[in-house]
Amino acid sequence: LMARFDITVKIDDTKETVEIFYEQLNSIYTLMQAKASRYNTYCTKPDISDKGIVFLVFFGTPIVIENTERSAMLCAEEIICASKKTTFIKSTNIGITTGKVYCGEFGGYMRKDFTSIGNSINLASRLMTAFVGRNDFSILMDIATTNAVSSYVKVQTVSGIECKGYEKPQ
Repeated sequence: LMARFDITVKIDDTKETVEIFYEQLNSIYTLMQAKASRYNTYCTKPDISDKGIVFLVFFGTPIVIENTERSAMLCAEEIICASKKTTFIKSTNIGITTGKVYCGEFGGYMRKDFTSIGNSINLASRLMTAFVGRNDFSILMDIATTNAVSSYVKVQTVSGIECKGYEKPQ
């Protein structure tokens, strides 16, 4: 699961706006860690970039869980509902994919980091950003995830999503 948040804060050099930004960021981080903990998953530290504030959540690591797709879908819905209740989150867009990824520590003994790579990560990122500007609160899933959850979650098929790195629309 990859979640992107867009917040309403004017960033300038004043101490007040920086403090507001950190309070909002901490609130989102707390939300994501609480949801990750609830579903026995691993939530990475936030990536703050041109995409917004982005979190990656792994289902099935470090603890193996059954029906990871169901857990990811329920978690995503809880994130969307919590986001809508805040006054500062303008949008939350989530991409969910099913598949194997490489994740773990890398680096030397003096400095290590945690990373993840794989097609599922790339597609989750593409799906997460596909509705930015079109829908303030969205959850987009790949076909494997959709097939796994469609018997107990109402899904709407969206076709023609052009994703960088994919020849055909997703």
